[in-house]
Amino acid sequence: MPDLPGPTSDQSVKDKKKDKIRSVWISFVGRIVAQVIGALASVVLGILILQRYQSSGAPPGGDPPAAETSTAVRTHGQSAIAVLPFDNFSRLPEDAYVAHGMTEVLISDLAQVKGWRVISRTSSATYRDTSKSIPQIGQELNVDWIVEGSVTKAGDAVRVVVQLIDARSDEHVWSRSYDRTTRDLLGLQGDLAREIAKAVKVAIVPAHEVRLARRSAFDPQVYDLYLRGRYQWNQRTPDGISAAVRLFSEAIGLEPQFALAHVGLADAYSLGGAPSSGPADVRGRLALARRSAERALELAGHLAEAHAALAAVQFFGERDLTAAEQSFRRAIDLNPTYAIAHEWYAVMLAEQGRAVEALTHIETAVALDPDEATMHQARGLVHYYARRYGESVAALDRSLQLRPQLPLARVLLVKAHTLAGDRGGALDACDAARGPVPMPLDLMVACGIAWYRFGDARAGDVERQIGATIAGRDGALAQWYGATGDLTQAFALLNRLHAAGNRPPLFAFDPLFEPLRADPRYAAIAANSSR
Repeated sequence: MPDLPGPTSDQSVKDKKKDKIRSVWISFVGRIVAQVIGALASVVLGILILQRYQSSGAPPGGDPPAAETSTAVRTHGQSAIAVLPFDNFSRLPEDAYVAHGMTEVLISDLAQVKGWRVISRTSSATYRDTSKSIPQIGQELNVDWIVEGSVTKAGDAVRVVVQLIDARSDEHVWSRSYDRTTRDLLGLQGDLAREIAKAVKVAIVPAHEVRLARRSAFDPQVYDLYLRGRYQWNQRTPDGISAAVRLFSEAIGLEPQFALAHVGLADAYSLGGAPSSGPADVRGRLALARRSAERALELAGHLAEAHAALAAVQFFGERDLTAAEQSFRRAIDLNPTYAIAHEWYAVMLAEQGRAVEALTHIETAVALDPDEATMHQARGLVHYYARRYGESVAALDRSLQLRPQLPLARVLLVKAHTLAGDRGGALDACDAARGPVPMPLDLMVACGIAWYRFGDARAGDVERQIGATIAGRDGALAQWYGATGDLTQAFALLNRLHAAGNRPPLFAFDPLFEPLRADPRYAAIAANSSR
């Protein structure tokens, strides 16, 4: 195995973390010396070790594995753990995707272990290169344990250093270094999940143990493509999504049995099917997303992500609520800490008027991923559907603090202020959303309704602006007429949409358009569309 490089001199943050890893061994030697010299300390240590083995039922004695440290572990009700982004100590910046992929797959593996709560990748990622202490991070994320690590790649050789830290005491509970090749990384991540769970005294159920043990050693190029694809997908930009589709497709071309690549492709197609692409393109992308999710399930039916990807197609695209609920429930059963499944399921429940269930799931999603803007956006949507406008505004404000240009959050914020009767809040939200480019159509409708209700002169030009658009014009005008009282015009447009084969628009669940839904003509259209 070739010599592996260390960090470059200008990587000050990484140097600190590497020094921290070295300090683990120094502190360990120091503790050993203190135990030999101090008789009283030796007695206390013996008592602690005896209590530990009595609580675990294991006999005392035995040496820890080579290159590993271990101390007594606190026990809690249900522990919570966060995996901080692994540092990239490779010489080449383009090798950063390996550290990123190690972090993501380890989080996924740990999340499938029952008995603890695992903080999502998005929230953990906010602590990349942070100067905050471990106790500070632990308090902010509300976790008991933190995993830190680094990856150094040179050609096909990889060195991985991992340590488990007690988040409250900053005590290093377990640490280990591994020298592997890229071919062995999937298997190594399964080993890491088992060893971390063992250190925290969380049992891995037999079915998951078997899945981790049976991981295939795929061609390194396949796993390399998958890691690169996930890295691009997580950028959540149009270019990133396009690159992810290409990379996942290449991985599948080399290894058609690699289920994770099919899941990634389903997620990429789902994100790429934006309404701005046109109705036909959206339908095509949803069909590809379904095909990819179904293939992933054929290969690995235990993947919660695959069930959630299929549920997203069934709910958002096909409007098959019965099938979507079954898929969401299956995803959550397989991985209760998968925040996206809770998020999307909460939105579906809210649309059905099942407010109590929806609020339970969205609070779970936010707790699992507290620093992801879209979770707070969904929380705002759930409260909005529940007619809890104050709570909706608070959640949407938080989402926009985290990501100021989140489009749906801006639309919902205008609507929530409008229905709460908050003229200043609604008009301020519209002013904040204005920019050098024309307003998106849904934001234009929301602001137009706010201007109309609160007597702002800008409402007079909204109908003309909507009429000048092309994609989505009939649906937007139907909303405008419905909210401003011209129901005859609204239903003429809805009937035209229905005749063209379109389902009732999603505003069927929006409190802002209650006058439209209260009319018997809307019920007739909805009934005919569901056949």
